[in-house]
Amino acid sequence: YYLDNTYGTGLSSLFELNCSEMNITIPDSENYTSLDGYHEYSELAQRWKSNYNFDAIFLAGIMMQSAEIVSIFRENGITQPIVDGGEFDDADFFEIGNNKTEENVYTVSNYDTESTNPSFVALRKKFNERFGHDINIDARQGYDALKVLAKAIEMAGSVRPENVANALRQVKMWDEGAGPYTFDASGNIANYTLFIKKTTDGVFKTIE
Repeated sequence: YYLDNTYGTGLSSLFELNCSEMNITIPDSENYTSLDGYHEYSELAQRWKSNYNFDAIFLAGIMMQSAEIVSIFRENGITQPIVDGGEFDDADFFEIGNNKTEENVYTVSNYDTESTNPSFVALRKKFNERFGHDINIDARQGYDALKVLAKAIEMAGSVRPENVANALRQVKMWDEGAGPYTFDASGNIANYTLFIKKTTDGVFKTIE
């Protein structure tokens, strides 16, 4: 079930491709828009529950809409695991509907709240001292992106995109709080550790 935008359709296509390579059958695929709501989610949940046998649901979208979909699916009797592409790793997920007691949702994340990485520990401490609450994944990645960009511009001595890109690739390992990681020749992040998390006692806990 995917959001009808560039992110949702792209992630859905990638998921379907990998399922095909792994001989995983997808009995149905549907999209939704940012304007859809309770009626559309309920109708789909009832149709899937009545017409298909399936082991899990892959949901590609954005918070908070994805969290609302999970809650409404549960209201309509969908009990199978729900897996997302990374957007669920947010404390606000548990503030929607009946998600506070949800125990069967999985997410993939680059945010390890138990990390002992000195860069992350220092950033987390400063954030807590300034704002009075723990840093979330968006703040962590936003801070990291700005710091990396600033350092790359300084290294390049220029704001020209090609010069900054070359500077990014010259550094063997970036570690500003969301690292460590590198950039490959295509500009993609490489050597990044990802974690699989599961809803447990009102939080997402790392299971792998």
